[in-house]
Order: sequence, then structure tokens, then C-alpha cells
Amino acid sequence: MVFFSELNLARDHLKHAWELEPKYPEPATAMITVAMGDPRPDETPRTWFDRAIASQIDYYSAYDSYSYSLTPKWGGSDERRFNFAVECLDSGPLGYLYP
Repeated sequence: MVFFSELNLARDHLKHAWELEPKYPEPATAMITVAMGDPRPDETPRTWFDRAIASQIDYYSAYDSYSYSLTPKWGGSDERRFNFAVECLDSGPLGYLYP
């Protein structure tokens, strides 16, 4: 199937980019979307979200992408999105990042 072969190609390139320079949040943030399309136990959207904010805690796109991954369309729920919002607010002064 073309979709999964393209997803695997994206995974390989983005993972390699992240391994080369983990201090940049962009590859890890893009991997959130890849993990949504083809989740793996060791590479969930949350794994990549955590990696993205470890490199730059105020990288808004990481919060936005992870929040979207928690929508019912992608197997999440309103309750999971709410819990994520609470988690962001409880994290301190950067809580305003949640949209």
C-alpha cells in the first residue's frame, strides 16, 4: 500500500533528522503526525511530543499537533484533550501554550 510505504519513508527521514540534531523540535513534531498514521509501541504521538518539547518547551506546533492527535477522529476523546490541557496548565508559566 502506497500510504504506508510513504509513511515509512517519512518516518525514516524524520527520525534520522531528529537523531542528527535532537535540539531542533521540528522533526519530532512532524513525527507526531507520522505516529498518528502508523502508531508503534515505542513511537507514539506522546513520545514524539515529549521529545519535541524537550528540545524547545515553548514550540507551539508540538502542542497543536499532539492536541490534534487526541481528537476522537484519531482514537482520542474530549476527555483526553481536556486532561492534556490541564497537564499543560499545571506545568507552570508555560500553561498558556495550550490553544
